[in-house]
Amino acid sequence: MSGQFHHVSLTVSDLVASQNFYALFGYQLERSYRDEQVTIHMLENQGSRIELFHFCGDVSAPVPESLIALKRVGITHFALRVNDLEAFHRKLSEVTNITTIYNARLGSFRYFFCSDPDGNQLELIEE
Repeated sequence: MSGQFHHVSLTVSDLVASQNFYALFGYQLERSYRDEQVTIHMLENQGSRIELFHFCGDVSAPVPESLIALKRVGITHFALRVNDLEAFHRKLSEVTNITTIYNARLGSFRYFFCSDPDGNQLELIEE
């Protein structure tokens, strides 16, 4: 028996803004669902998926944190591999908070952190 990662799910405050943000990385709408309580968009990019939930009414506001908040229990971020780290660093600096580019301590890759429109932390990696 084995398991393989399928998707990450995010509750978002602005479905259009989040969908546009993840489109910067090549994610496109694969399928959607809507009822009186929620709209769900499954975005796909080469077999990798991000599921966006947008609920009608109030949702909990995000708690502001530093961009690299690794010292807390639970999911702290997810990573996307890109093929031109500098280009993404320049482009994302125009739309969100970013860190400088670092060399990884665990391997031969470089990375930086950024946040999506709702403050979820992403790590961008170039191997």
